[in-house]
Amino acid sequence: MTRKLNAFDRTVTLVLALGLGAGAFFALDWRYGWVFTYADELSTQPATTVVESSWFPWVFAVVGLVLGLLGLWWLLSHTRRPHESTLRLRGSGGAGRLELDLSSMADATADRFATLTPTDHVRGRTRSYGSKQVVEIKARLASRADGPSIAAAARTCAEDVARALPDGDATCRVLVDGPSRRPSLGRRSTTARVH
Repeated sequence: MTRKLNAFDRTVTLVLALGLGAGAFFALDWRYGWVFTYADELSTQPATTVVESSWFPWVFAVVGLVLGLLGLWWLLSHTRRPHESTLRLRGSGGAGRLELDLSSMADATADRFATLTPTDHVRGRTRSYGSKQVVEIKARLASRADGPSIAAAARTCAEDVARALPDGDATCRVLVDGPSRRPSLGRRSTTARVH
């Protein structure tokens, strides 16, 4: 979810919360008369006049259509977008298009990580976070792996991705699990984020 969509969600939530709170306050105040005074009888004549007017069905239909389209847009904007398998590079133009196969890059980066630190299993994939592409490496460490070699391997892979894409079109993230031979310690996941 993008920052703009997140801010929109928070704003709508705040407005709805304030509206519901105000409605609850006025309902209780009407019942107990804490702040305001109200008429003993309420008339629905103004609402009846509006509903029976000739323009009301058309306005109601248009408002319903607009709200339905907004709701559909809101739902679609919250669905997770699939990751892009290729990345169009900035050197593309009228003469041709330059594209990078991100899946192959993720596999190569995962292989590079496996050569730099002991692992039992490693795989690479690409993920999308908003408009940002991330080369993600998930590795299960071997029992002989140590902290300095893991950090150095993660740093090297991040530098490789940054060198391949100097415009910052993609970043690298490394997720490591501890060795699987130590069940007593439980399975722990650690994220190494290198910039």
